[in-house]
Amino acid sequence: MKIKTKILLTFWISIAMSVLLFLFSTYYLVNYGYFSGVKQADMLSAVKEIKDSMQAENDENIKPRFLKLAHKYEEMEFLLLRDGVEAAQSTGKLPVPKNEAELLDEVQGTSEVNQKYEVAASSFAISDQTYIIICYVDKKYFEAMTYEFNFSRGTGILGKIGLVGFFITVVITSIILFLFTKKSRTRLEKIYSVMRNYNFDNPNIRIGDCRKDEIGELADRFDQMAENLNHQLTIRNHYEQNRKMLVSNLAHDLRTPMSSIMGYSEMIQDGIFDNEQEQKTYVDIIHRKAVYMNQILTELLDFSRLDMGNYELHRTTFDAAEMLREILIEYYAFFEDNKYELIFDIQDEKYIGNWDKERLGRAVRNVIDNSIKYGMDGRKLYVRISRETNWTVIEIRDFGVGMTKESLEHALEQFYRSDHARNSKKGGVGLGLAIASEIMKKHGGSIQMESELRDGVDTKLFF
Repeated sequence: MKIKTKILLTFWISIAMSVLLFLFSTYYLVNYGYFSGVKQADMLSAVKEIKDSMQAENDENIKPRFLKLAHKYEEMEFLLLRDGVEAAQSTGKLPVPKNEAELLDEVQGTSEVNQKYEVAASSFAISDQTYIIICYVDKKYFEAMTYEFNFSRGTGILGKIGLVGFFITVVITSIILFLFTKKSRTRLEKIYSVMRNYNFDNPNIRIGDCRKDEIGELADRFDQMAENLNHQLTIRNHYEQNRKMLVSNLAHDLRTPMSSIMGYSEMIQDGIFDNEQEQKTYVDIIHRKAVYMNQILTELLDFSRLDMGNYELHRTTFDAAEMLREILIEYYAFFEDNKYELIFDIQDEKYIGNWDKERLGRAVRNVIDNSIKYGMDGRKLYVRISRETNWTVIEIRDFGVGMTKESLEHALEQFYRSDHARNSKKGGVGLGLAIASEIMKKHGGSIQMESELRDGVDTKLFF
């Protein structure tokens, strides 16, 4: 649930609870406070109880019994008349009616006494004596709603009700907001703590808040950012390690041919050779070493262009099958001299497309060169061109020792060489397949490699 929705829900819950409590409090104040009091029925009930209790007494015990019973009732005052004369009263300030007519007016509420008191009365006889019990209730204690609003008791009630309502609203809202924000504050504090402690020395720290609200989204964005940074850091470290390895391999790979070139050129310069044939042999060695060095520098130049994004394609329309034939002719003499078997399957069908012929040819040559370097244990190479759905596919398979699963996963990475001891003798800086892969990607295709140990490597170029 979104925080905005939670806030609105909290607001309405607070309002609802505040209104309910306010109404309940107002009802209590009105019905059990300012507008409550002694009812007419209460007065009559008290008079009847006193009357019934006193009828069981003799005339001598009437007064003490009356006073004892009268003091049971708070907010009520009682007057006892015997044959119309005052016999006793609970207080010494009650008005005594002069006759039955005046008493009747008081009971009916038409007397001046009723301006201050509500009156109820009842009579009974003991030993030929007539007794009248009169109950007086001050207006301020009487049930105001029965007749009129009791202004003396109701003074300031509206202000007090408003104060109670304000207090209830503040308390309820504060409690609900505290409970609502407690978890949010805890989550925000965790986010702050993680963000403060995150650095490249501790890149694996995460928030891990999976709730579907704004705070959860913030935490998820931070975790994604941290994951991306960690991934970039891993790539950068790997890239830096490969660069260092490149410098080391490059120094080693260039030192040997450079030493040969310098040595043989000095021998020719100093005339240290027996005949013209030996001199020609020295020149051939210098040429091969120079070609090898040029190949390494070309790979570095292509890698630099790919790395800087300056490797542009120059597309033309041509037949990929004819291009493949031209490339295989270049290797024909090499296979003949080394008694390797070249098996190719190129049908008469044309594979016309709009590609960069030079770059595409470079990718094919890099794959063939890689197979020749590391896959000629089986002494043969299989090459085929075909169509798979909308793709033109050139397949190059050697029958050498193959590659492990781990080596196969990294084979297309820059500077990667699976067996450093063996591959350093073979030469190269581990860029051939990486460059071929980038060329195929720029053509919208890819390279797929499959291999099993002792079963060679099958490489397919899709474009």
